[in-house]
Amino acid sequence: MKTKKLRSILGIGIAATMLLSSACGSKKDNSAETEEEQILKVHTESPQTMTLSVESRYIGTIEAGNTVTVLPRVSAEVLSAELEVGDHVSEGDLLFTLDDTAAQITLQQAQAAMNAANAGLSAAQCTYSAQESAYAIQEATYTINNSSADVAMLTAADNANKMITTEYQLQVAVDKAEAQLTQAKLAAGTAMENYHTAEELLNRAVDKDYPKDNIDQLELSLFSARNSSESSAESCAVAEAAYDLALRQQQDYLNYTKALTSASIQSQIIATEEQRTIYAEQLAAAQDTLQASGAQVEASRASVGQASATLANAQLALTYYSVTSPVSGTIISKNISEHNMAAPTQAAYVIETEDDSKAVFYVAERTMREMTVGNPVTAEQNGETYTGSIVSVSSVVDSSQGLYKVEALLQGNASLSSGSSVSLTTISRQSRDTLTVPSECIYYEGENPYLYVLDGNEAHIRYVKTGLEEDGRIEISEGIVADDAVITTWSSGLKDGTIVAPE
Repeated sequence: MKTKKLRSILGIGIAATMLLSSACGSKKDNSAETEEEQILKVHTESPQTMTLSVESRYIGTIEAGNTVTVLPRVSAEVLSAELEVGDHVSEGDLLFTLDDTAAQITLQQAQAAMNAANAGLSAAQCTYSAQESAYAIQEATYTINNSSADVAMLTAADNANKMITTEYQLQVAVDKAEAQLTQAKLAAGTAMENYHTAEELLNRAVDKDYPKDNIDQLELSLFSARNSSESSAESCAVAEAAYDLALRQQQDYLNYTKALTSASIQSQIIATEEQRTIYAEQLAAAQDTLQASGAQVEASRASVGQASATLANAQLALTYYSVTSPVSGTIISKNISEHNMAAPTQAAYVIETEDDSKAVFYVAERTMREMTVGNPVTAEQNGETYTGSIVSVSSVVDSSQGLYKVEALLQGNASLSSGSSVSLTTISRQSRDTLTVPSECIYYEGENPYLYVLDGNEAHIRYVKTGLEEDGRIEISEGIVADDAVITTWSSGLKDGTIVAPE
């Protein structure tokens, strides 16, 4: 009995053990499957840089774009002024005319002065042309006369050279005659000595009773010596006469001919130089006259220019007496009448132009700080839509409104009446180049916004500062950077630290 009971107990234990083992194995497999099912699949995206805007609607008032005041430029009697208040005018239409009698006289005087100036210029130009011709002739004359003076100077130089040559030749003749005289004197002296020697020999032979043949021979030698001495004396006299003649000719030339010739050459040189000076002075005078004539031409041109300017001013002044509209628009004021005086200090007409109108509206301080000149504006009135842009945002509060004045310029507004109301839509707030995420990514903890970012394989809360929201995207000014992976999938199981896997 005990054994059976023990087996039963063992059997029950073994069975229990087997059941327990089986149960444990089954629990382990189910836990793995549950863990895989708990990893949350999510979508992510990086923040996008965008410009977000918020538009607001305002009620504005239309103001006329511009008014133009037409003032006369001169004082004169009004001859005609037919247009009245309310009349429409186009740019260039005649508004009124003034009495231009005085202006016509001034114009005629200016024209006469212009004609006189042109005549003066023509006369000055003719005179200048004549002076140019005269100068050309004088210049040619100067060249010819200067060439003649050069020839005269060359002739004088040649005569001076000839005079030097003559003086040299005369000196050579004197020197030659003197040499010949000296030689003749030597020859005469020698002949005389020979004669005395022959005479002494003959006397000695006679005294010593030389033979007759010897004495005859000595007498013959004495006779020959006497003839030679006499001939030498005659030659000496001829040479002396020739020397005296050469010397006298030289002295005559030096004392008379040379002096006269030198004086003539010097006079010729002086006269030639004086002629050169006269020719140069005549040419310089002609040049001065030409330059003076040219200066007169320039002065006449200046007179023509001045007369032309005066004439142009007179012609311009005449246009002041017929006054046209400077713009297209409607006359809203008239202050002149026919036969009364108009003056530059009194407005004749005031015209409201057809330029783009302004819409004026007022905003709070926060909107004023956000609103930007150049932002587009849409205006609506009586079913018509107009476009434009912000042109002015005042930074000073309007005392009558307690708000800040904003002006918008509207285009294509011919039907908008000054003073009428208009509905305006424009950007009141704007964030440029800011990080944005889908609006559905934002969660709130009380009033604190946050979102989830993927960090590794976990989702983590990131508290952020939000801003403008437009078309399903919201501005994030603090809390994330451009490289963050923002989780865009909503799930009730998404918590800080949740294991996630991007799809």
